[in-house]
Amino acid sequence: MRWPEIVEVIKAQQGELGDFSELDWNAKCDILRSNPITVMRMFEKESRRSDDQPHPLTSKAHW
Repeated sequence: MRWPEIVEVIKAQQGELGDFSELDWNAKCDILRSNPITVMRMFEKESRRSDDQPHPLTSKAHW
């Protein structure tokens, strides 16, 4: 997962279309801050796909 994909998903949720490459740093940060739940879900989903390890808070070792 790349940041452009996350930004584009959030923009689509907001009903807007935009080109990631045309946005400046502050605009990208504002978009990511506008929906932290989506950012974390997509980030977690990708990290779980790339690591074949369970999330540390959901593993039985944490209980």
